[in-house]
Order: sequence, then structure tokens, then C-alpha cells
Amino acid sequence: MAPRHKLLATLIVVVLVSIIPFTLPEVTRAQNNDELIRMTVTVWNNKGPVKGLTREAFQVADEKVAKQVELFEADDAPISIGLLIDTSGSMNLGDLREKIYSKPGEEVISLFIQRGNQNNEYFVGSFDSTSRLLADWSTASNLLSRTTNISRPKGQFKTVLYDACFAAIEKMQTAHHSRRALIVITDGQDNESQHKFKELRNMLRDSDILFYAIAVADSEDVASSLGMEGQTVLEELASVTGGRVYYPREKKEMAEVFSTMNDELHNQYRVGFRRGQLDPVRQWRQIKLKISPQVKSKEFKNLSFRTRQGYYTK
Repeated sequence: MAPRHKLLATLIVVVLVSIIPFTLPEVTRAQNNDELIRMTVTVWNNKGPVKGLTREAFQVADEKVAKQVELFEADDAPISIGLLIDTSGSMNLGDLREKIYSKPGEEVISLFIQRGNQNNEYFVGSFDSTSRLLADWSTASNLLSRTTNISRPKGQFKTVLYDACFAAIEKMQTAHHSRRALIVITDGQDNESQHKFKELRNMLRDSDILFYAIAVADSEDVASSLGMEGQTVLEELASVTGGRVYYPREKKEMAEVFSTMNDELHNQYRVGFRRGQLDPVRQWRQIKLKISPQVKSKEFKNLSFRTRQGYYTK
């Protein structure tokens, strides 16, 4: 393979269905006709993710009104995952390619897919001045069976991060699993989107999608005003969903990031409650979650957790 074709050819192993604009048909959100508000909860202690909690350990309040937990799942159920890769001019793709390798010939994203639940499904997209759907929903085995080249068109220094995420969230409405996560590899910068940051944040707030970001930037970018703005954007988007932002700086750290994400996705809880009859006017409802383990155990001490912050009434 000639050097110019090797830039990001092995960034991820995927089947290239087609390179098309990342636009999707209107899809009615499931929550419109469903009173059950779902939450994905990540719980951890100082050793990592914590499993073994029972339904009784979770107390939920909707705007300070206690709710009965009617949905509780603690198994490693399949998840629908979207992967978005920023190929704009602000990204150092050569540096990114280096960080993607954990060992020669072993791409960390491929390892992430291999080690995930084999019943997971994935789609892959990229974006710069436009967003593109590279691979539609596919199983892990199909995704790993072929390769495609994820590269940047010449002269593309515009970035439509918000538009790409917006389209990816809409794409998630066609997922086959109720657990859903969007993983974005980017520096967080946007200078061309039609959608605004607040629109994207509100869309994520209203979803049950975990937003994970892998902030890839060199030390100079991190210290710049644009770099700091990008980090703030990513942190805000992750926090409203119960997701997380990672800041790998080396190849080893990139591998650790994907390993940590796999651990989280394998060890999460699904909690749901009925929202009841509410004012039809669209309004923001804040969710408060408390975890009180019923069993005395060292593993259940000093627990921390992340989940979505609330939801909008319809």
C-alpha cells in the first residue's frame, strides 16, 4: 500500500456500504408515545465499574417527586453504537493514526469492537465540511470483515461537528437495541454547522443516548483558546447524557480509553420510571438519582455514578 493511502486506512476496520451525505429521514422518537423514561446508569468505585446492585438500591425523583422504578436491567445487553471520526483540517490525522495503534498491526478501535458484546450493532461516519455515513448498521463480525479508507478531502478546514452529531442522533432512532451510545473522535471544534450548540445539547438532553468523546489534540492545541472551547463543548455534551470525555495523549493511553469504555458498556444498569400525566407544554424535567445499596459490602462503598440529567415533556 502506497504511503498516501496508509494515512487512516487502518483507523478502523469497516465495511464500506457507501459514502453518502449523513442525512436521514424523519423518524418518530419512541419516547413520544411511551411514558417510560429510561436511564442508563454507570456506577463505579475506586477499582472500576460496579455490578451486583439490585433494583432496591436505586431511588429516582422526577422534579423532587419520588418515582417507582418500573424498569431495571443489570445484564450485559447488546448496545447500538455510533462511531464518528473528525477528519477536518484542525485534526492532525497523522498524529491520530499513530495514537490509534496499541501494537503494530492492532488497531485499538478494531480491538474495541472485537471485545464488545458480539450482538452489538454499529454504524460509522466521518465529518469535515460535510458529514458522511460510511457504514450503516452492521454486526461486529461484518464490520470487522472488510476495510475502508477514512481520509480527508483536500482543503477541508471547515468542521460540522454539531451537524454530524445531530444526524447521528437521528440515526440512533433506527437502532435495534434500547441501549445506545455515540462515540466521537474529535477536538471539539465547529465552524460550519447549521445547527447550534444549544440545539445539539437539548437534543441529547432529550435522548437516552450516552455521548462519549475522545478529545484528540496536541499540547499546543489543548492550551489554545480554541482547544479549551472544544473541551468545554465536549464536556457539556457528555455530562447531560451520563457519558464521558477522554483525553489520550499517547498510543498507550488511546488503547486504555477504549478498554475503559468497553468496561463501562459491559457493566451498566438500565433504570426506568413512568412520567405520568404532565402539562402538554414542552418543559424540562430534572431527574435526581440516589443509590443506596441494600447489601453491606466493601465493593458498594464510596460509589459514584453518571446518568442523564433529565428529559423534556412532549
